Amino acid sequence: MITHLLKTWWDRRAKRSQSPPVFGWAGPAVACWTCAIAHKLPSDVRQAIASAAGFFERHLGHAVNWFEAPGLAGVWTPNADVKEAFGTSAAYTITLTSLASSATLVAGREGTAISNTTNLFLDYLVGGRITMGTVAPTADKTIEVWLYGSGEDTPTYPDELDGTDSDETVTSVNVKKSALRLLERVFVDATASRVYWFGPVCIAQAFGGHVPKNHGLFVVQDSGQALHSTAGNHVLSYTGVYNTVIG
Repeated sequence: MITHLLKTWWDRRAKRSQSPPVFGWAGPAVACWTCAIAHKLPSDVRQAIASAAGFFERHLGHAVNWFEAPGLAGVWTPNADVKEAFGTSAAYTITLTSLASSATLVAGREGTAISNTTNLFLDYLVGGRITMGTVAPTADKTIEVWLYGSGEDTPTYPDELDGTDSDETVTSVNVKKSALRLLERVFVDATASRVYWFGPVCIAQAFGGHVPKNHGLFVVQDSGQALHSTAGNHVLSYTGVYNTVIG
């Protein structure tokens, strides 16, 4: 309905001479009188209709309208768009070289925790690659990538984890399932030196929609063989995600 009304308005506008600019702001615009926010529309008709429709949807229940001469909108706060933005990617510190197989999937490698207290990212995209060793593993066994986080300021980490790059053995499979959050489970082939990629995967959803102040990775595998002994064959990286305002 909104899109139809906007199209009708635009067609009528095209038949009339455009009003002179007011306060230096020319061209059609939409405004919310409730919020005292004005939003200049693109010159392209399709983009203008979509942009105006989005503005109206964000201001449902408010006093909104559109006009050719912005009038008072020239002294209002221009509307800004909130866009997704990304921080600089970085690698987790986690040593996966020659990581031994754990038949019970409890003995693995913990990575160094990273802090989000400064960057305040809304989410992290995590992905990378893990490589099997030079001896063929057992088919359909797994490499598991788990997330751990701090629940308070100290920070204190769950079970046997301490936030440092180190070999760790969690108490049991059930403790692992309750204390950690599964990020990815990779099923392996009976092929030596095969590279397994995963992600990028968002981590906020694993923590119920919010990123903890500190988080890290715990990797465990039960392939029957050790992972590759070359450090460069294992890379797990993260990219912070945040919102930015574009006027």
